[in-house]
Amino acid sequence: MDNDHPYLNDVKKAYGIGTGNTIFGLVPLGLLLLAIQGIYSAMRDSEGTSLLGAMPVAAPAIMAGWWAIQGATARKLSTTSLMVRLATSSLLVWVPLTAAIALATLLMWMMPSNQAAIMQSTADNYDFHYYWGESIGGHLLLTSLAGGAIAAAAGFFGSLLIMLPAYAIRKPSTVTAGSHLEGTPERGQRGDAVLLTVGLALFTIGLFLQKLFAMNTDVQEAQTWVMNSITGGFQFSFANRWDREALFWILGTAALATGAVMLAIVIARAIWARRKSA
Repeated sequence: MDNDHPYLNDVKKAYGIGTGNTIFGLVPLGLLLLAIQGIYSAMRDSEGTSLLGAMPVAAPAIMAGWWAIQGATARKLSTTSLMVRLATSSLLVWVPLTAAIALATLLMWMMPSNQAAIMQSTADNYDFHYYWGESIGGHLLLTSLAGGAIAAAAGFFGSLLIMLPAYAIRKPSTVTAGSHLEGTPERGQRGDAVLLTVGLALFTIGLFLQKLFAMNTDVQEAQTWVMNSITGGFQFSFANRWDREALFWILGTAALATGAVMLAIVIARAIWARRKSA
């Protein structure tokens, strides 16, 4: 394989092209088949009760998340391979699968029997269809953009939560390369690398959760929720939207604070290492 195109080569590897490893190719093929089954199911499910109907959107995310996690098990670890896998799992590896699903959707929509099924299902549900709108172009655009956005997030968070900490534990120099932590002893370097990657993951996810649920939860409401939980004033129910959003907001705030402390420790150690080496 041509080393001048590491990103393209990594995407090819995910699809089992030019590697001799057919197992990799079975994953996207299996996801495509599930997505095709999901397309067929969604055309006949105007109420959106079948989870299979969501597979055309979910399949690219599964592909991206799987490729990020697979990066943690790679035999050869380097800073370059880390950056390549982070980029491909977040931005590239899901693109061919998304395009194949869009093409399959178009071909299946062109079949008169499937168009009739969509119309009949819509009519049976008071002229409403959960998965399908009136325009095939709008449907393809919406599902492709939604699938791509979710896939990018899955690849990014998969890399952040699993791949980066795995690299930090197995070969910390791949994470600390080029920083002031690079010159520290291997044992301390491993601890710093773990603190850096886990702290970054907690900070990012905490910030995401806090901002996502900040619209309906604030500090005062969260304090009330916690005090009521401690005193037994009410019983938590995950089915209750307010309870659920308050819980995620609190978890996000805790993760954000913990991640910030861990990153502050790493920064302090980097400054100390720099002064020591000066």
